[in-house]
Amino acid sequence: MALPRFIKLPGHYIFDYKPMYYDAKKEEREKKEKQFKQELGLETKEEYKSDIKGQFKSRMSYSRRTKKTSNITLLFLIAFLGFVAYLFFYTDSLSIITEMFVKY
Repeated sequence: MALPRFIKLPGHYIFDYKPMYYDAKKEEREKKEKQFKQELGLETKEEYKSDIKGQFKSRMSYSRRTKKTSNITLLFLIAFLGFVAYLFFYTDSLSIITEMFVKY
């Protein structure tokens, strides 16, 4: 006699894995072909050139921009809160607000 299930268990997982085919002969043939082209001068040897300095500059400008925008946002927030505090303390808005809450 089967008991009722209160929790549904997930089914098995199906992966769509297609193994890569490694062709050692093809890789060796391409390596030799590249070497022959370099020896004949048809293809120059590619040199590795790092771009770390350029990446660092772009990140620095991004951080400067975000600092600048956050400083401006903070300035506007302080000005707004100062304005609200001015209205609250130096005008008669406190009595108007309390009257609104007392009515309802």
